[in-house]
Amino acid sequence: MMSALAFSYQYLFPFLHISKAKWKENHGVNLGGTGLHLYAMDMAMFGYLYLKGGKIGADQVVSQEWVQESIRIQAEGHPEWFGNYGYHWWVSPQEHNRRVDMFFALGAHGQYIFVIPSKDLVVAVRKKPGKKEGVILPRDLLFEKILPCF
Repeated sequence: MMSALAFSYQYLFPFLHISKAKWKENHGVNLGGTGLHLYAMDMAMFGYLYLKGGKIGADQVVSQEWVQESIRIQAEGHPEWFGNYGYHWWVSPQEHNRRVDMFFALGAHGQYIFVIPSKDLVVAVRKKPGKKEGVILPRDLLFEKILPCF
């Protein structure tokens, strides 16, 4: 049996140029939906893969059908700005966040991969950025500082 990490190193990470990832395990089994540790650039490449419908260059790494299915609403009724949930992606339409149609991955401790197809934009945040009055939330960084530039 091949672990999820070993599978990723063989079939996914080479296309994304990821060479150093860790994934938490429990009794030799990767946790699946949690515990994957990546650098910010690696996170951005994962978002880029989804932005491009599963393609990197000429290679169809993940089927376009799976990409579309995973960013389709699978569960409704989550907190207001998050939107709804797909398969490991939050799906946040403009009417939910009052800014732009997007989908995003949300990790522990302020890690985000925001994908905004209409802007051809991927933003990866590894930690909550600080500011003098306290902590700026990654979504506020996206909405207040990054999106106005596009």
